[in-house]
Amino acid sequence: MRTRKYRVTAAVLGICTLLAAGFAFTQTAPGPGSDAHPATATTLELYPLPVGADEAVQRGRYLAMAGDCAGCHTVDRRKPFAGGVPVETPFGVIYTTNITPDPSHGLGKWSFGQFYTAMHEGIAPGHRYLYPAFPFPGFSKMPKEDVQDLWQYLKTIPAAAQENRENGLRFPYSFRPLMFFWRVLFFRADTYAPDATQTAEWNRGAYLVEGPTHCADCHSPRGFMGQIKSGKSLSGGVVEGWWAPNLTGNQVDGLADWSVEDLVQYLHTGSSPEASTLGPMGVVVEDSLQFLTPADLKAMAVYLKSLDRSSIHTPLPGGGTPVDAAKGRQVYDDNCSSCHLWNGKGYPYAPGIPGISPPLAGNPTVVDTDPRNVTMAVLAGSVEPNTIHRPLPYSMPGLSGFAQALTDDQIAEVVNYIRNSWGNKASGISAEQVKAMRLARGIPEPVPAKPAKQ
Repeated sequence: MRTRKYRVTAAVLGICTLLAAGFAFTQTAPGPGSDAHPATATTLELYPLPVGADEAVQRGRYLAMAGDCAGCHTVDRRKPFAGGVPVETPFGVIYTTNITPDPSHGLGKWSFGQFYTAMHEGIAPGHRYLYPAFPFPGFSKMPKEDVQDLWQYLKTIPAAAQENRENGLRFPYSFRPLMFFWRVLFFRADTYAPDATQTAEWNRGAYLVEGPTHCADCHSPRGFMGQIKSGKSLSGGVVEGWWAPNLTGNQVDGLADWSVEDLVQYLHTGSSPEASTLGPMGVVVEDSLQFLTPADLKAMAVYLKSLDRSSIHTPLPGGGTPVDAAKGRQVYDDNCSSCHLWNGKGYPYAPGIPGISPPLAGNPTVVDTDPRNVTMAVLAGSVEPNTIHRPLPYSMPGLSGFAQALTDDQIAEVVNYIRNSWGNKASGISAEQVKAMRLARGIPEPVPAKPAKQ
């Protein structure tokens, strides 16, 4: 009997904590270029700065940019930080909260001590446990001085009287006290302590990656209770159907072949000679990373490349037999070659211009062990970030998805062709697996063309 009770309790806690980690898997905020999130030259309107702001406020604004605070807490760009962004999970929806100084709906009545406890401990006023959709495990590594600067900045944001929406979580997932058990098992508040054996640059990069930018939330595999798997932080994970790749210097599927300079360029602009951002990463670059200094991005690159962790790829659902790659040539010629060219090299790079469309030949994303990203790009499309370092028209305006134009068989054919042409060599994908990805993201099937009237 005791064993049965333990199993039931563990199952309930496991389901609850999978929900709590839902942000890393199911963030559905609109991406740049959508009607709700129009691409702009700088997106600096997300981070208003009062005239004559002192150094503490300016440092706080920089930390807000690093943490992508506005990107997660802004559904209406006319009201930055006012919350309302939906976070879809298998157990319901979580809405991000208003963190402007509004006294009724925001942080206007909070003290700094309460704000620090929320950031460092994940506990809001009234001893209300926060779900890790708010990434407090990363923010807990921020020293009190940095949290104080962030607090000073948030107090300067124009107050928005926007009500917080009730989460649409089903019971028992809406019962916050269950978070106590998750915290006991998987959370320890731990301010970052520099490693005396490493350089100042390495330590700066480690702090930014593990703390404010909380990269591990998306780029890590999760256990059955939603926790980051022990020893696998930053080794890759699945987000919104996309593969968030291994960010360590692993030789097989990590950043070993990337130079520090190219990685800095990628983080600053969303594009490098190796690859361009896809899916949710484009939003992160546009709303956050583009604003970091080259020195900080270089520190992050140095730290990431010093790590060595192999990825764990979750097999694609759907089964089936991979489609013959040769069948995809005509699909490619008809739909892809105008931008990526017949030889898969894209439009060539020029001095100071990272290129209009990325190369497919030799692209590490294209030949990744996991075919998710190429398939998602063809299926759902992807918009590259529009940054101050690479403004339109020097970035590709976007790849429209072919979900309504191509069948699952055709998508599998062209994906396999791209992954096995121009010197590329990678495993294939089946039409059944494409269909499973389509269904998982709620992407409609193509509408059959009506037969011509006789």
